[in-house]
Amino acid sequence: MVDLFAAIEAGEYLRTPPATLQWWRHIKRGPNYVKIGRRIFYRKSDLDDFIGENVRTPEVCDDLKTAGLCHDSGAR
Repeated sequence: MVDLFAAIEAGEYLRTPPATLQWWRHIKRGPNYVKIGRRIFYRKSDLDDFIGENVRTPEVCDDLKTAGLCHDSGAR
């Protein structure tokens, strides 16, 4: 069975307002969605894929300091 989330539920799952999901659909960004008639749904697997595609790994600042690209944010 496929878990389908309505836009409000998908927004809660992503912690994103449903209006943002609507905007992303308009500009062809965001997670894949399913349109059944006039209703929009999101599969849980598509939401999880979207989250996975947007994982960012922090850069190691020590290497960047050497190149002059990173600054300490600590107290002086």
